[in-house]
Order: sequence, then structure tokens, then C-alpha cells
Amino acid sequence: MMLGALLVFAVLCGLAGAWRGNPTSWALIASAGFSSLLIWAGVPFDGLIWFLIDLVVIVVILTCSRTFPDWIVVALFFAAWPLYPRVEAGDGTASDVVNIVVALQLIVSAPWRRFMARAKRTLHRHDDWTNLNLKVAA
Repeated sequence: MMLGALLVFAVLCGLAGAWRGNPTSWALIASAGFSSLLIWAGVPFDGLIWFLIDLVVIVVILTCSRTFPDWIVVALFFAAWPLYPRVEAGDGTASDVVNIVVALQLIVSAPWRRFMARAKRTLHRHDDWTNLNLKVAA
């Protein structure tokens, strides 16, 4: 249940990044969508196929953008790859860990600076404490 909620949040973060024009988010969303279609179509997990999908995503990321969050996303692929044989063997825990890595990649690709700047502007605009005039009744 919690993993599903994490994945939904991660996809929303990835969509927000894609909406803002982040090529890394586009590549991750496309990869997640393609992988989901393969799973939905009943294609059994094959580590080599998913590894090749990951390589295409890495090439797209490193060709289009090389920001610090992009390097984090690329590094997270290295965390998932050793688990692919265990996922292929049917290990549910390894599959969950790979899903968490995918979620982290999507979350990292979100435009967090933009979100935080907007939140800061919104909170500053509605900050009643800065305009509070303390008058003591005499």
C-alpha cells in the first residue's frame, strides 16, 4: 500500500518535471510507461531488456542535460542493476527495492527549486506575523 502511494507521488513529481521541460523527467516517465506496458502485456521480467531500457534513458539524460540531480538519477541506476537477477528469479523484496529506486529517480527529477521558491513566495505573502502590530491596551 505504501509503495503504491510512493510510486503515485513519484510519478506526479516526474510529470511536474516533464511539464516544466526537464528532459530527465521525460526520459524517466517514458521509461516507466514503456516498462509498465510491458508488464501489463504479460512480458516476464527480463533483466537484459530492462538494462537496455535503462541504458537508453541514461544516454538521453547525459545527452540532453547534465545537472547535479541528473547525475543522482544516473547513479541510482547502479543501485538497481545488481537486483535485476533477483527480480528475474521472482524475489518480491528485490522488486520492491527496484520500485523504490525508480520512485527516487522520479522524485529527484522534480523541479524542487521552483516548488520551494513558489512556496516561499506564497508563505511570505500570507505571513501574518511580519505585519503583526502589537498594541498593548493601557
